Amino acid sequence: MNTHSLALLQALKNAEPPRCRRLLWSGETLLLCFNLGGLLTGGYVYLYDKQPPAAICAGFCLIQAVTCLLQLLKGNVLCAIFGFAQTAVLGIALAIQCAESLNFDAIYTPAVYTPHLVNTAFAVLLSCSSIYYGLVCWLAPKQTWVWRAPDKGEIAFAKLVRNLSLPAGILLLALTSLGIDIRQVAYGAQDSQGNPIVQSSGLQLIALFLLAFALVSTARVFRLRSFQFIIVATIVVSCIAYFLTMHGDRSGTLVILTTLGFLFWFDAKNKTATKCLVLLIYCAAVFEFYQLWAFVRWNAVFYGLVGAIQEYFNTSSNSASRGAFDPLAVQLLPQSYWQLLHSIDLYQNGVALGLRRFFDLIPQSIPQFISDYFGYERPINGAWLLSQYRITSGGFFVIAEAYWNSGVWGSLATSAALAGIAIGLERWYRRQSPLFSMTYLPIAGSFGFMLFYGMQPLVKALEVSLCLGMGLKWLRRQYSLRATANFGGRSYAPASSR
Repeated sequence: MNTHSLALLQALKNAEPPRCRRLLWSGETLLLCFNLGGLLTGGYVYLYDKQPPAAICAGFCLIQAVTCLLQLLKGNVLCAIFGFAQTAVLGIALAIQCAESLNFDAIYTPAVYTPHLVNTAFAVLLSCSSIYYGLVCWLAPKQTWVWRAPDKGEIAFAKLVRNLSLPAGILLLALTSLGIDIRQVAYGAQDSQGNPIVQSSGLQLIALFLLAFALVSTARVFRLRSFQFIIVATIVVSCIAYFLTMHGDRSGTLVILTTLGFLFWFDAKNKTATKCLVLLIYCAAVFEFYQLWAFVRWNAVFYGLVGAIQEYFNTSSNSASRGAFDPLAVQLLPQSYWQLLHSIDLYQNGVALGLRRFFDLIPQSIPQFISDYFGYERPINGAWLLSQYRITSGGFFVIAEAYWNSGVWGSLATSAALAGIAIGLERWYRRQSPLFSMTYLPIAGSFGFMLFYGMQPLVKALEVSLCLGMGLKWLRRQYSLRATANFGGRSYAPASSR
C-alpha cells in the first residue's frame, strides 16, 4: 500500500463521524430512548398514582447507572456526579419500598410514608433524573477527554500556583475552622465548640479549592507517583483531617477526596478497566468512611475516638450477623428521600414557598462576617426553614426544595438546570488547558455533595468556583503576557489560555 493510501486511511480513522452516527455508535441513542421512557413512566405514575413493579423500577435505575458510567468513561465527571446523586436517591427510595421492615423514628416518620406520597415521590425522582440524563446524552461532549502533556508555560505557571495556593489554603482553612474537636464536645454543640476566627462557609470553601489547586498543579508538574506529589497530598490530607474531619465536617473532606480520585482517573496511565476497578474500590472506601464517621462524630465524646470506631464496627457486625439490610441506616440518602416526602406533603397541603426562595438566594450569598458587620440578617436557607415545619436531620435535597417551591414543574426545571450547568461547564473546561482542572475537579466534589444540602449551598459553591475559575484564567493570561515580554515576543503558553 502506498504512502497516499496510508495517509488517507489514517485521516479516515481520525475523522469525527457525524453527530447522529456518533450517538448511534456509542450507544447513547439507546440510552436516550430509555431515559425518555423513564420520563414517560414518571409522568404516568404522577398522573394515575400507580407505581410499576419493582423490577421495572430497578431497570430504570440500572439504565441510569449505565448512563452515568458512560459519561465517566468520556471524562464528563460533572455530568456523572450530578446524575449519580439523583440516581442514588431514586435507588434508596426503591430499597426502602422493598424492605421487609423499617425502623421508623422521629426523623423517618411514618406519617408521610403513605402510598400517595410514596408514588408521587417516585414519580418526581424518576422524571427528574430521566430528563437530566436525557439532556446529558443529547448535549454533553461526545469525545473522550484526554489530558495532554503540560508544556513549559503550563509547568512554570503550575509551580507558581502551587507555591501560592498551598500556604494560603492552609491559613484560610485554619481561620475558618471550629476551635474544639469532636473528642472534647459532642458534634452539633456549635455554641460550645468555639467559633472560628472568621465565620464564613464561603471562605472555607475557597480554602478547600486552594488546597485542590495545590494538588492539581503538583500533579501536572511532577505526576501522581512522584515524591513531590506524595508530600503535597500528605500535607493537604493531614490539614483536612485536623481542621475538618476532627470537627465533624464531611462536605469539605469530600472536595479533596474527590479531587484525588479523579486526578488518578485523568492522569494515570493504567488501562481503563484497571482505573474503573481502582476508582470503584476507592469510592466504596470513601462511602464506608463517611458511614463510619457519621457514627464516630456523635460518639467520640462518650467512647473516645478509638472506642467510637470499635463501637461502630461492633454494631455493624451485629447487624450483618442478623442478615438484615436496613436502608434507613445509610447516611444522607434516606434523609433526602424523606425531605422530598415532607416537601410534597407540605406543598399539597397549601404550604408552598413559590418563587420567593429563588430571590432569597441573592442576599443569602452575602458572606456571614460581612452581614454581621453591618447588622443585616440574611434570609434563612431551605434546610432551616424546613426544620420549622418538620423534624429533619439537616440538609435539604435540591429536588425536594424545588418541589416545595413550585411543585413538580419546579423539580423538573431544577433538574434541567443542573443538566445545563453540568454540560456548559464540561464544554467550557474542555476548551481550556488541563491545568484549569484545578477548579474543575473540586467542583465535582463540592457540587455533588451540595445537591443534598439545598439550593443556597449549591449556588454558593457555583459562585466560588466561577469566581476562582475566571480569576485563575485572568492570572494565567497575565502570566503569559509577562512571559512573552521576557522571552522577546515568543510565547510558550498554549493557545487555549491566551
